Amino acid sequence: MAEYKTIEDVKAADKAAGRFFFEPHSMRFWGARVSSRIHPVANGAYFVTSETDIEGNDRRYSVRFINESGKISTVGEFRQHAALRQAHAVAKGLADATGLDGYSDYGTIWVCQYCMLSHANGECCDSDEHGGDGVQPWAKLEDNEQVVMGLSRSEHGCDDPDGGECDCETNAYSTSQCHGCGSYLHGKRHAFHLLVKRV
Repeated sequence: MAEYKTIEDVKAADKAAGRFFFEPHSMRFWGARVSSRIHPVANGAYFVTSETDIEGNDRRYSVRFINESGKISTVGEFRQHAALRQAHAVAKGLADATGLDGYSDYGTIWVCQYCMLSHANGECCDSDEHGGDGVQPWAKLEDNEQVVMGLSRSEHGCDDPDGGECDCETNAYSTSQCHGCGSYLHGKRHAFHLLVKRV
């Protein structure tokens, strides 16, 4: 059984399986780069690549999955994410959910900037810097709940959910309570999917 701890393990498994995902010519054609951070799970690992358009511009990010046999697939859409941070947040959320069997998708929740940054980076701010209300990011999240950043493709209200101008996953100004921490501070809200463990 393959065990992935680093991106070098991922590359070695791809090569051992006789595949050419990381072959230099292919990487150059797509202007591809590979992030060194991976998100291991029991049956593989999630990782992130970035690619340009055919003219070598507009770099965007893709979430990938490598299984135990070394086969790599794209999770979601190719070049779906506009930012590396967002792609890694999705990969981390998928890895967390994969590692915990029996979860159901309870739909979209909208969370504040502090919760979003905490999820994406693993840290955000001291509690007393949380806009001044002293709330901890994700304080409302129960032990049996996980979150995955972003909307599914079908939930986008725009004509081009893969376009760089899409802002469906962000509400620029909201007066609603943050579903992640419970803060009533007004400001940006970001879309996440709530996953709840089935009993």
